[in-house]
Amino acid sequence: MQIKVYQLISLCILSLFVSYSSIYLILKSRMRTHLIDNPSARSSHRIPTPRGGGLAIVLAFSLSVLLWFFWSGTFAHILLYILVFSWVIAALGFIDDLYSLSAKLRLLIQLVLALFLTICIISPFKNGSNIYLDCLVIGVVIFLIIWFVNLYNFMDGIDGLAATECIFVALAAVSILFINSSHSLMLVPMIILATSSLGFVLWNFPPAKIFMGDIGSGFIGFVFAAFIVYSVAHKEVSIFAWLIWLSVFLCDATYTLCYRITHKCSPFQPHCTHAYQILAKKWGSHKKVLFSILYYNVFWLYPLGWLASEYMQYRWVFLLAAFIPGITICLIVKAGVSSE
Repeated sequence: MQIKVYQLISLCILSLFVSYSSIYLILKSRMRTHLIDNPSARSSHRIPTPRGGGLAIVLAFSLSVLLWFFWSGTFAHILLYILVFSWVIAALGFIDDLYSLSAKLRLLIQLVLALFLTICIISPFKNGSNIYLDCLVIGVVIFLIIWFVNLYNFMDGIDGLAATECIFVALAAVSILFINSSHSLMLVPMIILATSSLGFVLWNFPPAKIFMGDIGSGFIGFVFAAFIVYSVAHKEVSIFAWLIWLSVFLCDATYTLCYRITHKCSPFQPHCTHAYQILAKKWGSHKKVLFSILYYNVFWLYPLGWLASEYMQYRWVFLLAAFIPGITICLIVKAGVSSE
Protein backbone atom coordinates (compact mmCIF):
# COMPACT_ATOMS: atom_id res chain seq x y z
CA MET A 1 0.00 0.00 0.00
CA GLN A 2 1.82 3.08 -1.31
CA ILE A 3 1.52 6.52 0.18
CA LYS A 4 3.16 9.78 -0.80
CA VAL A 5 5.37 11.74 1.59
CA TYR A 6 2.99 14.69 1.82
CA GLN A 7 0.12 12.30 2.62
CA LEU A 8 2.14 10.66 5.40
CA ILE A 9 3.02 14.06 6.85
CA SER A 10 -0.65 15.07 6.65
CA LEU A 11 -1.69 11.90 8.49
CA CYS A 12 0.87 12.55 11.23
CA ILE A 13 -0.34 16.13 11.68
CA LEU A 14 -3.97 14.99 11.65
CA SER A 15 -3.45 12.26 14.24
CA LEU A 16 -1.47 14.63 16.48
CA PHE A 17 -4.13 17.33 16.20
CA VAL A 18 -7.09 14.98 16.76
CA SER A 19 -5.42 13.37 19.76
CA TYR A 20 -4.43 16.68 21.38
CA SER A 21 -7.73 18.47 20.70
CA SER A 22 -9.79 15.46 21.84
CA ILE A 23 -8.13 15.63 25.25
CA TYR A 24 -9.00 19.33 25.42
CA LEU A 25 -12.65 18.56 24.66
CA ILE A 26 -12.74 15.74 27.22
CA LEU A 27 -11.35 18.04 29.92
CA LYS A 28 -13.90 20.72 29.06
CA SER A 29 -16.88 18.36 28.84
CA ARG A 30 -19.07 16.76 31.49
CA MET A 31 -17.46 13.43 30.68
CA ARG A 32 -14.52 14.23 32.95
CA THR A 33 -16.77 14.26 36.03
CA HIS A 34 -17.63 10.59 35.44
CA LEU A 35 -14.03 9.53 34.93
CA ILE A 36 -12.29 10.97 37.99
CA ASP A 37 -9.54 8.76 39.41
CA ASN A 38 -9.45 9.49 43.13
CA PRO A 39 -6.13 8.71 44.85
CA SER A 40 -5.94 5.78 47.26
CA ALA A 41 -3.27 3.85 49.13
CA ARG A 42 -2.66 1.87 45.93
CA SER A 43 -2.30 4.94 43.69
CA SER A 44 0.83 6.70 42.48
CA HIS A 45 -0.93 10.08 42.25
CA ARG A 46 -2.07 12.36 45.06
CA ILE A 47 -4.79 14.55 43.55
CA PRO A 48 -8.06 13.56 41.79
CA THR A 49 -7.35 13.35 38.06
CA PRO A 50 -9.62 12.53 35.10
CA ARG A 51 -8.91 9.28 33.27
CA GLY A 52 -10.10 7.94 29.94
CA GLY A 53 -7.73 10.11 27.91
CA GLY A 54 -6.82 7.05 25.87
CA LEU A 55 -10.04 7.72 23.94
CA ALA A 56 -8.10 10.44 22.12
CA ILE A 57 -5.50 7.91 20.93
CA VAL A 58 -8.24 5.57 19.73
CA LEU A 59 -9.99 8.33 17.78
CA ALA A 60 -6.82 9.79 16.27
CA PHE A 61 -5.39 6.42 15.25
CA SER A 62 -8.64 5.08 13.82
CA LEU A 63 -9.50 8.22 11.83
CA SER A 64 -6.00 8.47 10.38
CA VAL A 65 -5.78 4.79 9.41
CA LEU A 66 -9.19 4.96 7.70
CA LEU A 67 -8.08 8.06 5.81
CA TRP A 68 -4.93 6.17 4.79
CA PHE A 69 -7.17 3.45 3.35
CA PHE A 70 -8.92 6.08 1.27
CA TRP A 71 -5.71 7.72 0.04
CA SER A 72 -3.88 4.49 -0.74
CA GLY A 73 -6.78 3.14 -2.77
CA THR A 74 -6.22 -0.33 -1.35
CA PHE A 75 -8.28 -2.14 1.24
CA ALA A 76 -6.39 -4.30 3.77
CA HIS A 77 -8.65 -6.81 5.50
CA ILE A 78 -6.13 -7.61 8.24
CA LEU A 79 -5.89 -3.95 9.27
CA LEU A 80 -9.67 -3.69 9.34
CA TYR A 81 -9.80 -6.74 11.64
CA ILE A 82 -7.18 -5.20 13.91
CA LEU A 83 -9.13 -1.94 14.01
CA VAL A 84 -12.48 -3.58 14.78
CA PHE A 85 -11.09 -5.90 17.45
CA SER A 86 -9.11 -3.06 19.04
CA TRP A 87 -12.29 -0.96 19.16
CA VAL A 88 -13.97 -3.73 21.15
CA ILE A 89 -10.99 -3.80 23.53
CA ALA A 90 -11.16 -0.01 23.84
CA ALA A 91 -14.92 -0.11 24.51
CA LEU A 92 -14.35 -2.77 27.15
CA GLY A 93 -11.72 -0.56 28.77
CA PHE A 94 -13.98 2.49 28.67
CA ILE A 95 -16.79 0.58 30.38
CA ASP A 96 -14.27 -0.66 32.94
CA ASP A 97 -13.11 2.93 33.56
CA LEU A 98 -16.73 3.85 34.31
CA TYR A 99 -18.03 0.80 36.16
CA SER A 100 -15.04 -1.44 37.08
CA LEU A 101 -15.88 -4.70 35.30
CA SER A 102 -15.00 -8.12 36.63
CA ALA A 103 -11.44 -9.15 35.78
CA LYS A 104 -12.66 -12.61 34.74
CA LEU A 105 -15.20 -11.10 32.31
CA ARG A 106 -12.48 -8.91 30.78
CA LEU A 107 -10.19 -11.92 30.37
CA LEU A 108 -12.95 -13.94 28.71
CA ILE A 109 -13.64 -11.22 26.14
CA GLN A 110 -9.92 -10.75 25.55
CA LEU A 111 -9.57 -14.50 24.96
CA VAL A 112 -12.32 -14.49 22.33
CA LEU A 113 -10.85 -11.47 20.53
CA ALA A 114 -7.34 -12.93 20.69
CA LEU A 115 -8.63 -16.16 19.15
CA PHE A 116 -10.33 -14.32 16.29
CA LEU A 117 -7.27 -12.15 15.64
CA THR A 118 -4.99 -15.20 15.67
CA ILE A 119 -7.19 -16.94 13.08
CA CYS A 120 -6.89 -13.84 10.87
CA ILE A 121 -3.09 -13.55 11.11
CA ILE A 122 -1.85 -17.05 11.85
CA SER A 123 -1.84 -18.54 8.32
CA PRO A 124 1.82 -17.66 7.62
CA PHE A 125 2.76 -19.60 10.75
CA LYS A 126 0.85 -22.77 9.97
CA ASN A 127 3.08 -25.79 9.55
CA GLY A 128 0.48 -27.76 7.64
CA SER A 129 2.08 -31.14 8.33
CA ASN A 130 2.09 -31.04 12.13
CA ILE A 131 -1.23 -30.21 13.77
CA TYR A 132 0.34 -30.30 17.24
CA LEU A 133 2.89 -27.67 16.25
CA ASP A 134 0.13 -25.53 14.74
CA CYS A 135 -1.90 -25.74 17.95
CA LEU A 136 1.16 -24.86 20.03
CA VAL A 137 1.91 -21.79 17.94
CA ILE A 138 -1.72 -20.67 18.02
CA GLY A 139 -1.79 -21.09 21.80
CA VAL A 140 1.40 -19.04 22.21
CA VAL A 141 0.06 -16.26 19.98
CA ILE A 142 -3.24 -16.09 21.90
CA PHE A 143 -1.33 -15.92 25.19
CA LEU A 144 0.90 -13.18 23.78
CA ILE A 145 -2.05 -11.04 22.73
CA ILE A 146 -3.83 -11.39 26.09
CA TRP A 147 -0.63 -10.74 28.00
CA PHE A 148 0.17 -7.57 26.06
CA VAL A 149 -3.30 -6.14 26.66
CA ASN A 150 -2.90 -6.64 30.40
CA LEU A 151 0.80 -5.80 30.42
CA TYR A 152 0.09 -2.31 29.19
CA ASN A 153 -2.64 -1.92 31.79
CA PHE A 154 -0.22 -2.94 34.57
CA MET A 155 2.45 -0.50 33.41
CA ASP A 156 0.16 2.52 33.06
CA GLY A 157 0.73 3.65 36.64
CA ILE A 158 2.75 6.88 36.53
CA ASP A 159 2.50 10.01 34.42
CA GLY A 160 3.64 9.74 30.82
CA LEU A 161 5.13 6.24 30.98
CA ALA A 162 2.70 4.18 28.88
CA ALA A 163 2.45 6.78 26.09
CA THR A 164 6.20 7.46 25.82
CA GLU A 165 6.91 3.72 25.77
CA CYS A 166 4.41 3.39 22.93
CA ILE A 167 6.13 6.17 20.97
CA PHE A 168 9.58 4.65 21.51
CA VAL A 169 8.66 1.09 20.57
CA ALA A 170 6.59 2.13 17.54
CA LEU A 171 9.35 4.35 16.14
CA ALA A 172 12.01 1.72 16.88
CA ALA A 173 10.04 -0.81 14.82
CA VAL A 174 9.48 1.78 12.07
CA SER A 175 13.24 2.32 11.77
CA ILE A 176 13.77 -1.40 11.15
CA LEU A 177 10.89 -1.56 8.66
CA PHE A 178 12.34 1.33 6.67
CA ILE A 179 15.51 -0.71 6.24
CA ASN A 180 14.13 -4.23 5.80
CA SER A 181 10.55 -3.85 4.55
CA SER A 182 9.73 -0.33 3.43
CA HIS A 183 6.44 -1.49 1.87
CA SER A 184 5.19 -3.21 5.03
CA LEU A 185 1.48 -2.95 5.72
CA MET A 186 2.29 -2.02 9.33
CA LEU A 187 4.70 0.85 8.59
CA VAL A 188 2.21 3.71 8.28
CA PRO A 189 -0.09 2.54 11.13
CA MET A 190 2.88 2.38 13.53
CA ILE A 191 3.90 5.93 12.63
CA ILE A 192 0.31 7.03 13.18
CA LEU A 193 0.19 5.23 16.53
CA ALA A 194 3.31 7.13 17.62
CA THR A 195 1.94 10.55 16.63
CA SER A 196 -1.46 9.76 18.18
CA SER A 197 0.29 8.91 21.44
CA LEU A 198 2.37 12.10 21.22
CA GLY A 199 -0.79 14.22 21.17
CA PHE A 200 -1.92 12.47 24.34
CA VAL A 201 1.41 12.61 26.17
CA LEU A 202 1.47 16.40 25.86
CA TRP A 203 -1.42 16.33 28.39
CA ASN A 204 -0.18 13.27 30.31
CA PHE A 205 3.40 14.47 30.86
CA PRO A 206 4.22 14.89 34.59
CA PRO A 207 2.29 16.33 36.30
CA ALA A 208 -0.52 14.72 34.30
CA LYS A 209 -3.72 16.62 33.60
CA ILE A 210 -5.43 13.39 32.50
CA PHE A 211 -4.73 9.65 32.64
CA MET A 212 -4.87 7.16 29.80
CA GLY A 213 -7.22 4.73 31.55
CA ASP A 214 -8.03 1.17 30.49
CA ILE A 215 -9.50 2.40 27.21
CA GLY A 216 -6.04 3.55 26.09
CA SER A 217 -3.78 0.96 27.71
CA GLY A 218 -5.87 -1.97 26.47
CA PHE A 219 -6.11 -0.49 22.98
CA ILE A 220 -2.35 0.09 22.68
CA GLY A 221 -1.54 -3.34 24.12
CA PHE A 222 -3.85 -5.07 21.65
CA VAL A 223 -2.59 -3.08 18.64
CA PHE A 224 1.03 -3.74 19.60
CA ALA A 225 0.32 -7.46 19.97
CA ALA A 226 -1.27 -7.52 16.52
CA PHE A 227 1.66 -5.61 14.99
CA ILE A 228 4.16 -7.98 16.62
CA VAL A 229 2.37 -11.13 15.43
CA TYR A 230 1.98 -9.76 11.89
CA SER A 231 5.57 -8.50 11.55
CA VAL A 232 7.06 -11.72 12.92
CA ALA A 233 4.81 -13.86 10.72
CA HIS A 234 5.94 -11.93 7.64
CA LYS A 235 9.59 -11.84 8.76
CA GLU A 236 9.65 -8.04 8.85
CA VAL A 237 10.80 -7.45 12.45
CA SER A 238 12.49 -10.04 14.65
CA ILE A 239 10.59 -11.17 17.74
CA PHE A 240 13.87 -10.65 19.62
CA ALA A 241 13.91 -6.97 18.67
CA TRP A 242 10.32 -6.54 19.90
CA LEU A 243 11.09 -8.31 23.20
CA ILE A 244 14.20 -6.18 23.73
CA TRP A 245 12.47 -2.86 23.06
CA LEU A 246 9.59 -3.82 25.36
CA SER A 247 11.84 -5.38 28.01
CA VAL A 248 11.27 -2.61 30.59
CA PHE A 249 7.55 -3.40 30.60
CA LEU A 250 8.02 -7.15 30.19
CA CYS A 251 10.53 -7.49 33.04
CA ASP A 252 8.67 -5.30 35.52
CA ALA A 253 5.16 -6.61 34.84
CA THR A 254 6.14 -10.29 34.58
CA TYR A 255 8.46 -10.30 37.60
CA THR A 256 5.99 -8.42 39.80
CA LEU A 257 3.05 -10.62 38.79
CA CYS A 258 5.00 -13.84 39.30
CA TYR A 259 6.27 -12.67 42.69
CA ARG A 260 2.80 -11.78 43.90
CA ILE A 261 1.28 -15.05 42.66
CA THR A 262 4.01 -17.14 44.32
CA HIS A 263 3.41 -15.21 47.55
CA LYS A 264 -0.33 -15.96 47.37
CA CYS A 265 -1.48 -12.49 46.35
CA SER A 266 -4.42 -12.26 43.97
CA PRO A 267 -3.28 -11.33 40.43
CA PHE A 268 -6.51 -9.30 40.10
CA GLN A 269 -5.95 -7.21 43.24
CA PRO A 270 -4.89 -3.58 42.58
CA HIS A 271 -1.47 -2.67 43.96
CA CYS A 272 1.42 -0.23 43.47
CA THR A 273 4.39 -2.57 43.87
CA HIS A 274 5.79 -2.50 40.34
CA ALA A 275 9.44 -1.45 40.20
CA TYR A 276 8.65 1.80 38.40
CA GLN A 277 6.04 2.71 41.03
CA ILE A 278 8.45 1.97 43.87
CA LEU A 279 11.14 4.11 42.23
CA ALA A 280 8.67 6.96 41.67
CA LYS A 281 7.82 6.87 45.37
CA LYS A 282 11.45 6.66 46.52
CA TRP A 283 12.62 9.43 44.21
CA GLY A 284 9.50 11.50 44.81
CA SER A 285 9.19 12.18 41.10
CA HIS A 286 7.39 10.61 38.16
CA LYS A 287 9.50 12.71 35.81
CA LYS A 288 12.80 11.24 37.02
CA VAL A 289 11.56 7.70 36.49
CA LEU A 290 10.10 8.59 33.10
CA PHE A 291 13.32 10.15 31.78
CA SER A 292 15.48 7.39 33.25
CA ILE A 293 13.45 4.78 31.37
CA LEU A 294 13.44 6.90 28.22
CA TYR A 295 17.24 7.29 28.25
CA TYR A 296 17.65 3.58 28.95
CA ASN A 297 15.33 2.73 26.05
CA VAL A 298 17.03 5.03 23.55
CA PHE A 299 20.69 4.48 24.44
CA TRP A 300 20.67 0.83 25.54
CA LEU A 301 17.60 -1.07 24.36
CA TYR A 302 17.28 0.47 20.91
CA PRO A 303 20.85 -0.45 19.86
CA LEU A 304 20.40 -3.94 21.30
CA GLY A 305 17.18 -4.44 19.33
CA TRP A 306 18.85 -3.25 16.14
CA LEU A 307 21.83 -5.56 16.73
CA ALA A 308 19.47 -8.49 17.39
CA SER A 309 17.88 -7.83 13.99
CA GLU A 310 21.18 -7.51 12.12
CA TYR A 311 23.21 -10.25 13.84
CA MET A 312 20.73 -13.04 14.42
CA GLN A 313 23.44 -15.50 15.49
CA TYR A 314 23.92 -13.41 18.68
CA ARG A 315 20.23 -12.64 19.30
CA TRP A 316 20.11 -14.52 22.61
CA VAL A 317 23.11 -12.57 23.89
CA PHE A 318 21.41 -9.26 23.07
CA LEU A 319 18.16 -10.46 24.64
CA LEU A 320 19.94 -11.36 27.87
CA ALA A 321 21.72 -8.00 27.82
CA ALA A 322 18.28 -6.36 27.81
CA PHE A 323 16.54 -8.60 30.33
CA ILE A 324 19.25 -9.02 32.98
CA PRO A 325 19.33 -5.29 33.95
CA GLY A 326 15.52 -5.19 34.05
CA ILE A 327 15.21 -8.22 36.31
CA THR A 328 18.11 -6.98 38.46
CA ILE A 329 16.37 -3.66 39.11
CA CYS A 330 13.19 -5.52 40.09
CA LEU A 331 15.22 -7.56 42.57
CA ILE A 332 17.02 -4.52 44.00
CA VAL A 333 13.87 -2.45 44.60
CA LYS A 334 11.91 -5.54 45.75
CA ALA A 335 9.16 -5.30 43.17
CA GLY A 336 5.99 -7.09 44.20
CA VAL A 337 6.67 -6.69 47.91
CA SER A 338 3.83 -4.89 49.65
CA SER A 339 4.75 -2.08 52.04
CA GLU A 340 1.53 -2.64 54.02
